[in-house]
Amino acid sequence: MSIKRSVVHARLPPLLISARLSSELAYRRQLGLIELHRRLLSLIGNYDGLTSVELVALSGQEKAQISRAVKALTEAGLIERASLRARIQLSDAGRKAFEAIMALARVRTTALTDGIAADELAQFATMTARLIERAAMLLAEERQRSDALAAAAAPGEEGRPPLAEPPPLPDLARVPDASRPLSQMPIPQLITLSAYLQRSATIAYRRETNLSIFGWRVLSEIGENEPVTLARLISLIGRDKSQVGRAVHRLEADGAVVRQNVRGRRDILLSTTEMGARIFEEIRTEALRRDAYLFAGFSGAERGSYLATVDKLTANSEALLEREQASMSTDSD
Repeated sequence: MSIKRSVVHARLPPLLISARLSSELAYRRQLGLIELHRRLLSLIGNYDGLTSVELVALSGQEKAQISRAVKALTEAGLIERASLRARIQLSDAGRKAFEAIMALARVRTTALTDGIAADELAQFATMTARLIERAAMLLAEERQRSDALAAAAAPGEEGRPPLAEPPPLPDLARVPDASRPLSQMPIPQLITLSAYLQRSATIAYRRETNLSIFGWRVLSEIGENEPVTLARLISLIGRDKSQVGRAVHRLEADGAVVRQNVRGRRDILLSTTEMGARIFEEIRTEALRRDAYLFAGFSGAERGSYLATVDKLTANSEALLEREQASMSTDSD
């Protein structure tokens, strides 16, 4: 069974990568803001002010990362708050940036949701909100599980301090509010879902296979497509050639992957070793367990419908990226 086709965590990267690349072309050209800063301004404006704790919960990002972004946005004069624990509000300049972000986001959302019925999008938004809750719970459980295993491996020792659980999602995140701009936009919700899933997967796959989340992705693509050329692997991952190359070298050094030259070509073929195939099977089992946890309480039909909508959004997102790239090429001529 293909991991990529069977679990939502593996289905989201192609959609979010193409969405991120096209948004960087569109937003940077018009607004000059990086992705995380746009997301925080969007959330703060969408909910008419948020605390730092709520920003962490709604974005799915680490507390330290949010703190750095809040500091940068404050120094840029885009947000303000009366005290450290007070709700963060948009400044006049931040409000203008928020309105500009929303205006462009509405145009992009129209393209991203082309051909998808309104009732399908509404159902998708409701399910995504519930999946974000499940993903936050999964992160907390993965942390507790790893801490328990670490404590059992070193009885009688204090060991490392327990990892803090993610903050509970505020009530305003539980059900999409039709009056809020972001409720009509699937990508921001999916970015939050993916952030929670990636954080919990980093813990789970490190614990089960000693692989980083990126190493897991690379080995999974090799295992599903072997033998696969390095050029094809880079295309499948959607990351920089040097980054993929370093991950492949680490997997080779660990004895999980082997390469061979292609006669008459400059490319190489990559395959898993016996050990790599065993790790890939562990990855597959763990991925299916996590996906079952995520969709607990949903019917098979609901899950299938959700993944079908992800596929439609992915196709639209990739088409939008092609148009943005073509527009950039025309502008540079």
